[in-house]
Amino acid sequence: AYRLARLLSRRTDSMLLTTATPHNGKRETFGRLISLLDPSAIPDPDFKEYTAEDIKGFFLMRFKEDVREDAGENLTDRLLVPLEQTTVEATSEEETIYQVLAELRVEAMKNKSEEAWRNNVLVQYGIYKQFLSSPESCRKTLQKRIKAVREKNAESPELPYLDRMDQHLQTLSIQSSSRYQLLIRQLKQIGWDGKPNSPRVLVFTEYRETQDALAAALAKDFKLKYSPKFEQQPKQVLATINGSCPDIHLMKTVEAFGTGSSEVRMLLATDVASEGVNL
Repeated sequence: AYRLARLLSRRTDSMLLTTATPHNGKRETFGRLISLLDPSAIPDPDFKEYTAEDIKGFFLMRFKEDVREDAGENLTDRLLVPLEQTTVEATSEEETIYQVLAELRVEAMKNKSEEAWRNNVLVQYGIYKQFLSSPESCRKTLQKRIKAVREKNAESPELPYLDRMDQHLQTLSIQSSSRYQLLIRQLKQIGWDGKPNSPRVLVFTEYRETQDALAAALAKDFKLKYSPKFEQQPKQVLATINGSCPDIHLMKTVEAFGTGSSEVRMLLATDVASEGVNL
């Protein structure tokens, strides 16, 4: 994106850069953005030596309170939901997975100096994080790990734990998970049933496997027609967007969700929706 902006800055008389997250916090990064507007604004070639006075004519910062009066109803206050309303007890089947992970962690910490257990803590965290997302997502990653470990060392002490988890995960699905059941209850509480008068809901799913499983489960429970085809997303009640979605279909889906008058009542999105997509 920066290379494109730099190219455009050399071919245009005027440029306006707007963003909610302009840079990574580093002084030189912000300096490079200012240089796109005027290459002579910061003489330092490393973009580190400059003051606010040097660049005051090149940027304007506004916070939510600064634009609240102009935004009106388009800017609503954030509703903070009490933690106890968004938590749920794990099922006995889910607790079994957590128990195996705990045993694996104890063993890995006890033998962390051995080659077979090196970097295992990070792997465990990844498996744990994906299980919190969905059993489907977790199992896909777990099976890749089992294959990699077995190819490297068929006698690895990690394998019995991984095989136990894989065996238990075969009986689990997102539809039977405690988190999914909590989601269903919360949707019903706000009056969401997929009908035209349902409020619009945006659900983030970090992993694609979770998105696929969640879409199928919601469609089944709410008796909705759902197609995973990109071109169908703006035309159905339950829509999905992810990193593999072509830009034209992604923007059409986002636009359909944003209007409020389309069929789209729920949008399931991976992290692609948090990366510059205006919802």
